Amino acid sequence: MTDMVDATSFSVRKVDSTSQHKRIDDAMEAFDGDSAEDIQRPIMKGTLCAALFSADNMWYRVKVLGSAGRGELKVSFIDYGNKETVSENTLRKLPVHLLAFKPQAMDASLAFIRTPRLDRTMGA
Repeated sequence: MTDMVDATSFSVRKVDSTSQHKRIDDAMEAFDGDSAEDIQRPIMKGTLCAALFSADNMWYRVKVLGSAGRGELKVSFIDYGNKETVSENTLRKLPVHLLAFKPQAMDASLAFIRTPRLDRTMGA
C-alpha cells in the first residue's frame, strides 16, 4: 500500500520481478530539478512532469489534475497514488525515458466493508 484515502480506499503498486518501480525510483533519485528543463506553459490538465513532494523534498513523477488557483496545481503522484497541491514553479519537464514507464500506482478498495460516517465516532 502506498497511500490511504480512507478506511476502504487506498493505492497500491505491484512489487515483483516484472515491475518497473525500482528503475523508476532510481531514475527519479538521480533526477536533478535544478538542471531540468522548465515545463512548457500553460501547464495543462493531464500533463506528466516531475514535482517536489513536500514531505521529503524529493522529485517524483506526477500528472496534473487541474488548477488549484493562484499559481498552484493539484497533482497526483502517479507511482504512489497520493495527491497534493504544488506551486507551478516547482514543476519540471520529465526526461523522455521517464515518460515511457506506465504509472505504477493502482487505486484499490475493500468490497462489502461498512465504515462509520466521518461525523460519527466509534461506539456512538
